[in-house]
Amino acid sequence: MRLQDGDRVFEVSGSPAFVRQVLDDLPVLWARLHGEGAPRRASIRMPEPPRDLDEDRAAPD
Repeated sequence: MRLQDGDRVFEVSGSPAFVRQVLDDLPVLWARLHGEGAPRRASIRMPEPPRDLDEDRAAPD
C-alpha cells in the first residue's frame, strides 16, 4: 500500500493482517502526520482472509 500527500510518502508492505491493521489505523496516522487531533477511529470492513486449503479437503471415510 502506498499513499502520497505532496512530498510525504507513506508506504506499507507485509502480511495481509498487518496491512489490514494499518488500514484500520490510517485515519489516526494521517491526522498525526498533519499535526491534527486524532479523528474517530474508522471501521474498514474487509473480507476474511482465505482459509487454509488443507481445511477444505475432507478426510476420507
